[in-house]
Amino acid sequence: MRDSDRLRDRSVRLFALALKALEDGKPDLAGEITRLAVDAADQANEMDQHEAPLEQSQGRREVQQQQLQQQQQQRQPKSEQEQPADSRSSGTDFPGQQESDK
Repeated sequence: MRDSDRLRDRSVRLFALALKALEDGKPDLAGEITRLAVDAADQANEMDQHEAPLEQSQGRREVQQQQLQQQQQQRQPKSEQEQPADSRSSGTDFPGQQESDK
């Protein structure tokens, strides 16, 4: 459960307590509890507003990373792109040098 959802749940419980305080003839206490409930609801709304841009920016970052990977693949020489990955590195330092020559 997200923090904003927890705050909303808390706000609902506080409003219920405020109603109970009113029923019990304690208007000052009901007013104080209502203020706390409104504050919790406002904080939850603010958290939701800040989370949405964050999720959007993360999505943009992923797209940018994918585009960068595609550009890097396009820049590789065609001979490297066509060779299987295991044949690109033969383990030799110089052309024509074999493992036994080392």
